[in-house]
Amino acid sequence: MKKILLSILLALAGFSVNAQVELEGPAPDFTVTDINENVHHLQDYLNNEKIVVLDFFATWCSPCWGEHADHILSNLYKAYGPEGSDEIVVLAVECDTDTDMNDLQGLTDMTQGDWITDTPYPITNDPTPRYQYGISAYPSWRKVCPDGSLFILQGPQGNPVYEHYKNQISGCSNSGNLVGVANHAEITNSTVQLCSNTGAEDIDFKIFNLGNNNITNFEVSLKENGTVIHTETFSDEAVESFKSTSHTFSDIEFDSSKTYTIELTQINGETPFQESLISKEIIVTPAPVSNNNFTVAIRTGAYPYAMGFYIDYSNGENLIFNTYGDEEGLTPGTILTYDVTVEEGVADCFNIVLTDIYGEGWNGADSGIDIISNGNTVLSLKPGNFGNTIFYYNHAFKTNGILNTSDIKNSKFAIYPNPSNGIFNFVTEETLSITVMDLTGKVVHTVKNIDNGYTLNLSSLQKGIYVAKIVGTNSERNEKIIIR
Repeated sequence: MKKILLSILLALAGFSVNAQVELEGPAPDFTVTDINENVHHLQDYLNNEKIVVLDFFATWCSPCWGEHADHILSNLYKAYGPEGSDEIVVLAVECDTDTDMNDLQGLTDMTQGDWITDTPYPITNDPTPRYQYGISAYPSWRKVCPDGSLFILQGPQGNPVYEHYKNQISGCSNSGNLVGVANHAEITNSTVQLCSNTGAEDIDFKIFNLGNNNITNFEVSLKENGTVIHTETFSDEAVESFKSTSHTFSDIEFDSSKTYTIELTQINGETPFQESLISKEIIVTPAPVSNNNFTVAIRTGAYPYAMGFYIDYSNGENLIFNTYGDEEGLTPGTILTYDVTVEEGVADCFNIVLTDIYGEGWNGADSGIDIISNGNTVLSLKPGNFGNTIFYYNHAFKTNGILNTSDIKNSKFAIYPNPSNGIFNFVTEETLSITVMDLTGKVVHTVKNIDNGYTLNLSSLQKGIYVAKIVGTNSERNEKIIIR
């Protein structure tokens, strides 16, 4: 309850005014080690004339996750940090003394998701600065100027977000306003999933302007095994700082046996400023294959009533859909299963659409959707905070045309996802007891009275292969489980 109240307090009050607030006295000095074993000494950064931004957060804090998912600090860091003009330092401080790496990686029930992936600035799990700075609610952002003066950064009220925070971080007495650099941008892309090993697909990409000048034209190339196979030049009216523009390469012939990269080669006729941000690998894979009878398992998030999903044939015709707004009794972490049969002989690629009426996506450490065929996990999606809708149109999975009668029987029992990060869910019609052993036969975990929808948390175990002895009311089996 205390954690919930702290989150609500800040959500309602802490980020509600426009002006930064200067605090009395110099910022307390500290030295911490981040999760990658790098040491950070505040005074060293100040001595080098850096403005230091401190992000105090907790992995379970929903408002913190909202700020994280918006990537505001990440993009400011890319623009004005070491990959940009090198004017600022950003350090994230996880403030809960009980947090471990599993929480930061999004593997437990005490986290909103994966805080590490795609975070460009360092994260420390040492909460010492929290006490030195008197932080009692999250998220809390602080600015330390090179002269040691300390400010609270406040959220905008209707102002352009990036302009607001740029102005908030600027204005230190001995460093002036943030300047930035020209022709600085990042390219992002999506994966390509083919219906088979080869095929023609569109590839979407986005250019995000991190520079201090508008982007009016840019050139993008696609490489196959290191050789350019497609190049286009695009012109836009004016992509302003901290704005993005999206484009598509159409009908590109992909081969899943080859490697692909997409590269931003020119901005306004000039070489882009930061090489590390302008080239991204494209993951090209064939769609995973399921029998024509399979189970759809939905793992509900923080707000089950807001969730919905669609699975469509490749021609857009609907196979199955469900929304949960009218259903009572659903709680976060509920597992809902649906046995689905596609007509025998139909080998088609299916598209998945996930929805959330609140616009917060499917939040929760393990919220998502799984396709289970013949007792095996064919596809496991954990979309996180995607807003109102996310489309998996690039052939989410494919049926092989085979209607396996044994699959109907096996669909009554499943462990998924498997392999996993240590979190395993169960589909079962009978109460189970489980004994987990390593490959030497040593018992490492036991649990009794498991029912349908149970979640087994083995994330504390080392990565590797284990054997689960599963005993039910009317059956007994051994299953190999993999933690990766």
